[in-house]
Amino acid sequence: MSGRAARFFVFLPAFLPAFLAACGCGAANDAAREAEAEAESEAEGESEPDLAPPTYGIQVPFPEIKVGAGEDFDTCYFFELPADERVDVVRFDSAHLGYTHHFILSETTIARDEGYQACPDLIGSFVDSKPIFPGTREQPPVAFPDGVCMQLAPHARMYMNLHLVNPTTEAVSERFVVNFEALEPGAACTPADIMAGATTNFAIPPREEHVVAFDCLLHRDMNLFAMTSHAHARLTRFTVALWDGDVGDTIYDNDDWDEPLLEIYDDPIVNPTGFHVECAYDNRQSDETVCFGGLATDEMCTFFGYYWPAQGLVSCLPEFPIGGDCPP
Repeated sequence: MSGRAARFFVFLPAFLPAFLAACGCGAANDAAREAEAEAESEAEGESEPDLAPPTYGIQVPFPEIKVGAGEDFDTCYFFELPADERVDVVRFDSAHLGYTHHFILSETTIARDEGYQACPDLIGSFVDSKPIFPGTREQPPVAFPDGVCMQLAPHARMYMNLHLVNPTTEAVSERFVVNFEALEPGAACTPADIMAGATTNFAIPPREEHVVAFDCLLHRDMNLFAMTSHAHARLTRFTVALWDGDVGDTIYDNDDWDEPLLEIYDDPIVNPTGFHVECAYDNRQSDETVCFGGLATDEMCTFFGYYWPAQGLVSCLPEFPIGGDCPP
């Protein structure tokens, strides 16, 4: 085991929706942004995201939300899945107008009125929510293998966490839409689920290149068929290797923070013992220590994987407090 890595063990609380929403905005501000965006859309005729509805399944368009000049914030849209019967999803897809830095769609037991609101707090979300479709700016579709699906209950409670960034000098309106492409009616499938891992306990020194590493030991039999990652602009490389006390073959290698690789395995990785994760960062142009956080100026080191058969969210978490050696 690497000396710089800490060992973390797998457990099953649902954590990552609010993990990525560490800097959520207030509900009143979000409602005001939504109303202002709707008014501007009527006046200016904003364009629609380019995504046709699926032949089978559901398309969910989220209301417009205003993003002011230079703004960088998170918000969560709470809703119920508009389905009277179970939806067997075989493909997730998304589109937006270009102001979404990253997003994460989650199932939740949290009961809130529909609309944009403050995101759930980090600790409370551990047992209340489960990510089902995480992504970044140019996220490719997530397509499940033949005969595999993610089963969503009718009227399931959900929320979409959007991290919105507007680098321009003018206010803009963002629109986001998600497709839940489903099996043809009457077809059978094996239920799939998601796993996720991350560390929050790190600090990237100023004027340095720096590597954050952690290990995750699994206690579940699974067939892992896809993996992706999430970080911010200082990331130069994100790797995941098999790990059983010693580091084995690399199964994921991404060097693009903005459009991270979605690795689909032709042959699933059967019953991996664990993972060794490394995030390499370049902070040589900054005089500031960079820590975990939800803003574009912060950093993250997060990975997601899809697997079957479903056993709930399998998650790998470090110890608290968030931020590690970062300044208060």
